[in-house]
Formats: sequence, C-alpha cells, structure tokens
Amino acid sequence: MPLKGVVKGKRKPPRIVLYGPPGVGKSTFGADAPDPVILTTEDGVDNLPVDQFPVPKDWAGLLENVSEVVKGKHSYKTLVLDTLNGAVELASLHVCAKHYGGQWTAKGGNGGFLAWGQGWRATSEELRHLLVLLDECRKNKMLVMLLAHVGLHNVKHPSDGDYTKFAPEVDKAVWSRVHKWSDIILRADYETTIIKDDKSSAKAKVFSTQTRFMTCAGSAAEDAKCRAGYELPDDEMPLDFKEFQALMGKPTSSIDAVRALWPVLNKDQAKTTLAWLGVAKLEEASLTKVRQLLDRLRKIKADQDAETEDETS
Repeated sequence: MPLKGVVKGKRKPPRIVLYGPPGVGKSTFGADAPDPVILTTEDGVDNLPVDQFPVPKDWAGLLENVSEVVKGKHSYKTLVLDTLNGAVELASLHVCAKHYGGQWTAKGGNGGFLAWGQGWRATSEELRHLLVLLDECRKNKMLVMLLAHVGLHNVKHPSDGDYTKFAPEVDKAVWSRVHKWSDIILRADYETTIIKDDKSSAKAKVFSTQTRFMTCAGSAAEDAKCRAGYELPDDEMPLDFKEFQALMGKPTSSIDAVRALWPVLNKDQAKTTLAWLGVAKLEEASLTKVRQLLDRLRKIKADQDAETEDETS
C-alpha cells in the first residue's frame, strides 16, 4: 500500500530564465512561446505584435499586473517577464523607500540600502511575493519565462582561486533565490571566433557572427541548468522557441536510468549522493548533475559486475 500523502509526480510547465546580451533575441524567443502575454518592466517589446502590459510605475503595479494574470479569465498559456532586471530595480526602489527612507548610502550614522548588502538581502525577500504569484500562474498550467540581461558575477573559490562567470545582471542575493526557484536556466549569445596574434600571445581578435545559440549546461564560466524531467541537450541549441520546445518534449531517460541503478549504492553512499545533488528528490536535481551521477553509477555497476565475475570464475 502507498504511504499516506504520497502522490505521483507530474511534469508541470517549466519556470524558465533566459539571459543574454541586448539584441540577441530574448524578447522574440518569449513572444514565440504559446499564446504569450508579456509583463514589461522596460521598453523593448513595443514593436512585437504580442499582448503586453504597459510598463508599471512601481513594484506594486508590477505585482498587480501579475495578480491580474492569476485571477483573470483568459486563454494565455505563457507569462513572460521582460525583464527580471527591471523587476529587481522596481523591488529595490520599493525596499529602499519603505525600509531606508529612500536613503541609498549611509548618512548621519544611519545605514542606507547599500550598507553591508542588507538592502539587497531585503530585496531578495521582497522578490518572494513575485515568485509566489508566478507559481500561481504555473499552477494554472502556464509556462513562466523570465528574460534578463547578462552580467558577470565574481566567484570566490577557497582552493582554486577567484574567478568570474556569466549570470544575469542582478545582485547575487537576488539571483540566488531566482536560481533555486527556476527549472531551466538558459544563456543566450552570439557565436564568436577568437583569432590569436602569432606575434603576441597576449593579443587576440574576436569575431562575432549573427548566429545565435543558447545552452543549459552550467559550468565554471556560466550559470545555466536544467532540472531532471525536462531533459535538454548539454550542447548548444538554436535560439528558437519551436526547436527548444521540440527538444524539451522528447522522452526523458536520464532520471529513469539513475533510478534503475540506484540500488548499486549502499545506504551511506545513497545519503552522500543526495547531499551532493543538494535536493531531497531526484526529480528536483540539476540535469547536469543527474547525468554526472548516471556515469558514476554505471561505473560502479560495471566494477561490481567485474568483481562478481572474478569470484565465480
């Protein structure tokens, strides 16, 4: 008998973040999603023939627009926030006015919004209200997509040294919350070719084409991910929603393969593996980590089979 309260998981519409440089085609990608309505926070989509809310004057106005999508009767299937950067700016203005009297920097012994990063942490908390509303849209079977401008985040590494990586151009505390919330994070860019100067190893020329791509394979150089259950390729994909939808719609296999091989782990190994995945359920894990785990489990199974064969021979 199944345990009380246990239900089978069902794949829901994904929560997508797509970030990249200006003009790469983020808004077009969102406009090509099924029956979209766009929540604008800045100018940029006026020329697209797609239904959209006007740019809100403040944070309360943005939340009101999302609430309208949640509660109103409509036939939209996709909600696109264009952009996350603009939404974060509205949230930070609200937090600064509400908690710091509009004071951004320390003055007269009083700490402002920017003091010790406390304002950005408060903004991250404020962003919960938006994410909760977006999840309500998802419960109504809407695909939710957040578009963002690209930036560089400094990463402190205790053993290998500090480095920088691509990520949306928002504060780290804010991005950490959105990163955990999202199911798919895509980085879009133009294809580039780097030609080094034969006379000087320090000089190089970068040539960019108009070919655009996106990837969900995270690395030390970029924030990207795809949770198990949505199964997208690790290599580059065209920046085209129809092709993206076709790829995401293919039958998943990695998570099923991991489940089949899970018994090769003993109790302690299974506990350590879940801790490494950073989730309570396999379905919530990053697809990149699931595939890494699958390779590891296959090796363990092969080693166990080899030992059994030696013992019986």
